[in-house]
Amino acid sequence: MRDIWDRIHQGLLVHAPEIVSLLQPGALVEEIRNTEAILGVAFPQDVRESYQIHNGMSRLQSFRYDWPEFYSLREIVIQWDCWKNLLESGEFFEEESTPKGPIKTDWWNIKWIPLWGNRGGDHCCLDLDPPPEGQLGQMITMWHEIGAEEVLAPSFKDLLASFADQLNAGAYTFSTEYGLITLSELEELQSPDKENERQLARFITRYADNPAEMQAKLKQQLLSTSHDGSLSDLEESMLKALEDSIPQAFNKDELIEPNE
Repeated sequence: MRDIWDRIHQGLLVHAPEIVSLLQPGALVEEIRNTEAILGVAFPQDVRESYQIHNGMSRLQSFRYDWPEFYSLREIVIQWDCWKNLLESGEFFEEESTPKGPIKTDWWNIKWIPLWGNRGGDHCCLDLDPPPEGQLGQMITMWHEIGAEEVLAPSFKDLLASFADQLNAGAYTFSTEYGLITLSELEELQSPDKENERQLARFITRYADNPAEMQAKLKQQLLSTSHDGSLSDLEESMLKALEDSIPQAFNKDELIEPNE
């Protein structure tokens, strides 16, 4: 694990030096054992060794765009305990997920240990209760809206090794807006379609209190881009649907304006 983390450090120093100093020092063996006792599990050796090198990362900066949270041992317990409480309260009674690959169909399993997160209630978990065709210690994705989804890697070691390989191959870059992100992800986020989505979100936020004004402003914008100064039947239908549905479909308190 030391070699893998050395390669990650090397890649970060080239592509995202801001992140290196935010990786926390390693945990003590006793801290790891105490965490295992609380969780009622025994970590695979690669996880123990990794946490002796880095006990997660400061929340001041994102670890990666797709998984911005690299949990410390303390945060692992906090996240795991939240899911445990939901499980014991019956929240997932008769709920099943439909994962791709060798993962149990639980919505959440007490032996799925969250190591990374996306700040939205979703996790990259260490699977310590796989089905017979799975592998103990495999890394899986678990989403709060659909449960388990897929196997990301056969082990935490393999997941970190793949990250190190991609990082040093130049697949990642650092963006002040998104943090450490793959070039393909950044290209997609900067595409015209994504920019249009962000502009629409800002537009909806700005006029959420007045659907009629929203309709008028949108019509004005559509006309400004029209070749013949008129709206198509489809655009007229969209405006009418917007006027009818906005009060029910949008709650201003729930809208978060994207970063400019």
